Amino acid sequence: MTAADVLLLLALAIGYAIVCRIAPWGYCRRCAGTGADLHHHPPNTPPCAARRCRRCRGTGLRPRLGARLLGTARRPDDR
Repeated sequence: MTAADVLLLLALAIGYAIVCRIAPWGYCRRCAGTGADLHHHPPNTPPCAARRCRRCRGTGLRPRLGARLLGTARRPDDR
């Protein structure tokens, strides 16, 4: 690795840390931010008839990995 590569990786890490500090929550990948578990309900039914997403507990939000490492993510109910 050259010095330029190291500086680029350092800049990316610092940028990601800033993003995690500003917006520690991202959309849940399983339910796409809806809060409903769309994988376990019959087709052609509205999302409100689906169960609550187990991964995000129905909030539609998940803490980013960097936010969990930095300890800046709080529960969505605490906002």
